[in-house]
Amino acid sequence: LERFFPARQAKVVHAALRLGRAAVAPVTSKRPLNEPAAAFAHLYPHLAGLETEALVVVCLNANNRPIFTDVVARGTTNSVAHRAADIFAPAVRHRAVAIILGHNHPSGSPEPSHQDRMITCRIRKCGEILDLPLVDHLVVAGPESYTSIRDTYWPSLDQFEDR
Repeated sequence: LERFFPARQAKVVHAALRLGRAAVAPVTSKRPLNEPAAAFAHLYPHLAGLETEALVVVCLNANNRPIFTDVVARGTTNSVAHRAADIFAPAVRHRAVAIILGHNHPSGSPEPSHQDRMITCRIRKCGEILDLPLVDHLVVAGPESYTSIRDTYWPSLDQFEDR
């Protein structure tokens, strides 16, 4: 840059370019989200204090580290509408290898509803088609209250396949 600018201006331009590159680079965590507790720790700040339900997608790299996290849908006090395309769009855009879903229950109950389990089954199937597996779906109900649908209901989700 010093061929095109005076030395002082070249340093400023170089610093601005580095700052710009850092601003658009995906933020990766050093901690992989291999366990529900780690996924909860990552998701909770995005869902804490909300009075209505919100659905969050966490895009993961090959090492299960988050590369992008976004609230993809907001709803009412007891439901959140979404489209599979809205859930997978950030994952495709950021070239994720897998995703984790999370949503909150403002009621304070971490128990997944029948609809939560049906949605999980549907998104899991969509992920298989797109080669973007759903690693887990967490229902967050408070600072220390959550349920991992993978750990609790994963095998029983097959009952929703024909519906």
